[in-house]
Amino acid sequence: HDAESGFSDWPYLESKAEQIQHVHLHDAINGKAHRELFTGEVRIDVVIEFIISRGIKAIVEVKTVDALCRSIEKLRERHAQHHL
Repeated sequence: HDAESGFSDWPYLESKAEQIQHVHLHDAINGKAHRELFTGEVRIDVVIEFIISRGIKAIVEVKTVDALCRSIEKLRERHAQHHL
């Protein structure tokens, strides 16, 4: 929910990366969270690189099955090198 804080939590998250076990991954826009990935203000590509480079697991947390399928498809297209 870093988006809800205006992304002010990012430095803290980076400093605690070794303690993070998993993240709930979703996009957000105008305070509305749990949006389909790549449809809002969250820098999803940056988050993906952050979690992959540290071995952090992610749960895609969106509102519908269709949004989940589209999010996974976009992740695979944009990050094929990581074999998502």
